[in-house]
Amino acid sequence: MYSYYPRVNSYVHRPGYYTTHETYTLETSLYDIVTEELVWTARSRTFSPGAVDEVIVDLTKLLIKDLKEKNLIK
Repeated sequence: MYSYYPRVNSYVHRPGYYTTHETYTLETSLYDIVTEELVWTARSRTFSPGAVDEVIVDLTKLLIKDLKEKNLIK
């Protein structure tokens, strides 16, 4: 055991670490204003973005593209 203990001990007593990440969730809903019914909804999540402003611009483009493909907006 004496030759084994020094090697294992260095791993057991190694201090841990932690990191913090920010997660942003955005839910977008489209309603018919005449019937007040939900027509379309989407939820997106981003994990530790570099710049929130860039994520919002990119996400907005994706949402508009999807709405156009589904003929919900022109």
